[in-house]
Amino acid sequence: MLRWFSLPLMLGVLHCSIPVAFGCDDGVATVAGKPDFPPLSWQKDKKLQGIAYSVIEQVLSELNIKVEVKPAVPWKRVLQESRIGDVDFVVAVRETQERKEYLEFVPTPMMESAQNVFYRSNESFETLNDLKGKIGGVTLGLRFNDEFTKFANENLDLKKVPKLKQNILKLRSNRIDYFISPLLPTLHFIHQNNIKADINFMLNPLFVIEEKVAVSKKSSCIKYIAEIDKRLRLLTESGKIDSLLEANLQQWDVMSSVMEKVNSSPDNI
Repeated sequence: MLRWFSLPLMLGVLHCSIPVAFGCDDGVATVAGKPDFPPLSWQKDKKLQGIAYSVIEQVLSELNIKVEVKPAVPWKRVLQESRIGDVDFVVAVRETQERKEYLEFVPTPMMESAQNVFYRSNESFETLNDLKGKIGGVTLGLRFNDEFTKFANENLDLKKVPKLKQNILKLRSNRIDYFISPLLPTLHFIHQNNIKADINFMLNPLFVIEEKVAVSKKSSCIKYIAEIDKRLRLLTESGKIDSLLEANLQQWDVMSSVMEKVNSSPDNI
C-alpha cells in the first residue's frame, strides 16, 4: 500500500429532526471530501478531484451505482452534511470515536498518508532524535499513531495552532524549529498560496495515517459496506489503486518538488 454544504443552517436543523434515508436506493450516491488534501481529494476550478473519487466511482460502478461528487466546501461542513445525511460517502477521512457516531467506516483503508517533518533549509533533521530539544508545531486535529504519540509525549515540545499557514509563518520567523504535517497536502498548500518560504522536509515520514471511506449512517448505502470493502481490498491487492494514483499525479504539478527531493537524496542512490 502506498504511503506517503450547501444548505442553510435552518434546513440542516430540519434534516436533523427527521430521519431520512438517502442515496444508493435510487442508483446515485453523493460523495464529498476535503478541498485541500491531494492526491486523494483537492479542489480545482471549484470542483473536487483526486484519486479518492476515481476509486469510489470504480467500486460503486460494480454495484450499478453512479457517483455524484458534491461541490467543494470546508471540511467541517462535509462532516456536518454526512452527520445529517445530506451526503452518502465521505472519502479520505480518518476514523475516530467521535466520527463513528454518525459514520460507518469501510475497514480497508483507501491509502496511507505520510506525515513528515518540515524545517528551515539551513538546518538539518534526519531522525526522530533530531527533534528532541527543539520546538515543534502541529495543527489542531492532527492525530499520531500510538508509537509516535508515546515518543512525542516523552520527548517533544509541540505547539498547536488552528491553521497550517500559521506553522509555516512561525517556522519562517524562527518561532518554531519544525512542524509536522501531511507531506503532499502541505506542498500543495505552499504552491497554491504562493508562499515564499525556504523550507525543506524529511524524506522519510515520521508515521503514516490510514485514510478511509465512510458512509453516513443515515444513508441507504450503508448496506453495501461489506461489498465495498471487498472490492476496495481487491483494488489495493491488484495494484490498480497505484495505477489510479499515477494518473492523478500527472494532473498535479506539485509532485515535481517531491521527485526532486527523492532524486537528490543519498538514501535513494
